Amino acid sequence: MCSLEDLKKNINSFNNETINITPKIKGESNYVLDQYNIRQRKIEYQETIAKHKKQLKNEHEVKLYDNANDFMNAFEQNRYLKKWHRLDEYAKRIKMNEFFEKWLVENQHIKLTPKELTNRMIIQHSLNKRFKIDYDDKNGVILYIDKIEEYIK
Repeated sequence: MCSLEDLKKNINSFNNETINITPKIKGESNYVLDQYNIRQRKIEYQETIAKHKKQLKNEHEVKLYDNANDFMNAFEQNRYLKKWHRLDEYAKRIKMNEFFEKWLVENQHIKLTPKELTNRMIIQHSLNKRFKIDYDDKNGVILYIDKIEEYIK
């Protein structure tokens, strides 16, 4: 058996020793570190995108008009410069009437008015069928309507 003195010496020597613990590098710890780095890069990317969006919002030009007439003129000019399916029904009717006025000048043998032709197309639900109407959204003009003769009958 050990004496009490020997036990005290062993305890004191154990307490005075320096313990060197080296961390073991496993594949899991590298994976966790990689995931952390990926998450940090993602957060930084999202912050830069958010800053860029704020800058783009601030760069938009705001058009100021001197009076209501200038505003209405600009509104009327830009009202028809949309794609056909984006136009409201009133704008579509106006553009149809304009097209039929020009078309009836060329086809004088037809005895209908532009308004009657437009109404016939609306009754047959062809106003919203985009594939039948070729519309130039840059100039705001209908170029061609497919199978107009069907609507005249």
